[in-house]
Amino acid sequence: MTHWTYLGVLASGTDDMGSMWECPDLFPVDDTWVLMFSPMGTGAVTTIYLVGEMDFAECRFTWRSHGQVDQGIDFYAPQTYVSADGRRLLIAWMNSWHWMPGFTDFGPPWITTWCGSLSLPQEVRLRDGERLTFAPVRETHRLRGAEEEPIHAVLDEGTHELPLQSEAGPVELAVQLEIPHSLARVDLGLLADDGRHAISLTYRPNDEVLSLDRNGADGWSEGSPPLAWSSSPAGFST
Repeated sequence: MTHWTYLGVLASGTDDMGSMWECPDLFPVDDTWVLMFSPMGTGAVTTIYLVGEMDFAECRFTWRSHGQVDQGIDFYAPQTYVSADGRRLLIAWMNSWHWMPGFTDFGPPWITTWCGSLSLPQEVRLRDGERLTFAPVRETHRLRGAEEEPIHAVLDEGTHELPLQSEAGPVELAVQLEIPHSLARVDLGLLADDGRHAISLTYRPNDEVLSLDRNGADGWSEGSPPLAWSSSPAGFST
């Protein structure tokens, strides 16, 4: 672009939205506009979206609600596009530059000399006119193999081992729980074959909060803060 006219600042945020917005993406979902960006200086908050209205005559975006696209440090610079059938799809960069403090001499990228990856495509939808939801595109269903027989179990308090029979690599789990009102929390641990590495999921039914702890996942994630999701709108804290 060689000829342009400056019209002003498109949008402004609050103090917890960083000192600079990188890789912005402005797009419509239904009849509402969304501004998405990756902020600098916000720690583990790597992507924020704003929901509002766009005034193209004044070049001004006015937002009324906001949220976090993903949690953790390895989801960055998402960009969206429209599929042939009209869905708004998103792909992000799972970043890992060698100069980042969290990746220097750290993790598989450093050892095997590759840098980052792209996330699975996600479909972007608007809920109640205020919040965005993100789900893997339906095309990922084609990656599924044969289903295993469901495991039905009645568990009392304590620890119970439910072995998986699949040895094909990645596994998709669908878990349905009937939780008595007296139970304060349920922990689901996914343990690797080596007996050392594991991911822990915890659900607190009274608060309707699901949290994930990946400290023991791979030998590289120690010190990662637990991630939490609530059924109610949440801010940026993990």
